[in-house]
Amino acid sequence: PPEENNSFFYAILLLVVIVRNDYMVSDKSVFLPKSYVKGKIGENKVRLDLYRLPEDEYLVLHDVMIRNENNITTQIDHLIFSKYGIFVIETKNYSGLIIGKNKYKEWIKYVGNEKIKIPNPVLQNYGHVQELKKSLDISEKVFIPLVCIYGNCKLDVEWDKTVKFKYLVDRIGFFKEIKLLNYKHIYERVKEMNITDIEQKKQHARDKKIQSDLKKQTRIVK
Repeated sequence: PPEENNSFFYAILLLVVIVRNDYMVSDKSVFLPKSYVKGKIGENKVRLDLYRLPEDEYLVLHDVMIRNENNITTQIDHLIFSKYGIFVIETKNYSGLIIGKNKYKEWIKYVGNEKIKIPNPVLQNYGHVQELKKSLDISEKVFIPLVCIYGNCKLDVEWDKTVKFKYLVDRIGFFKEIKLLNYKHIYERVKEMNITDIEQKKQHARDKKIQSDLKKQTRIVK
């Protein structure tokens, strides 16, 4: 159908713009591994899907980067502001079988006959909430953290803070308790805090690569 063709075209176009603007591939100091591109595809699909949210109730920011008082940057895939709270979305594009609990430091990913330890995205997103809480000086109760899983994978996880991509917008719409009447003001504050400078985004990518190199995924052959 024409609508599907248009959606695919805009998805690819948006992904190219994101990769170019965020990290400028010509910068050899920032290597773009397959996992990065795969992650960006997942983020891009979520970005497009969030347009389904009513504009009169929800305000959305994507790829938000803030700096804390210790000069450390935090990148958040998607933030959704509403009177029902601030949704903090961490997107993951997984394959294979994923097993994990909210409190575990690491989850396990099974791919073929490999067992791979991966960082727990629920705890990662909890860190995002803590940084936002401190930066905005507001109650943790207004935040609704969700890990959105995109990709062809099987999941054995706790679902209170995790949702599959196809159910994300419905899950967001499920929350109807009014928590934040001044959400538009908070949205504007985060827009002002958001770091959009390309050089600073490059540095954030370098820092993440260093951290990744220090915490290599552990692969154990069965």
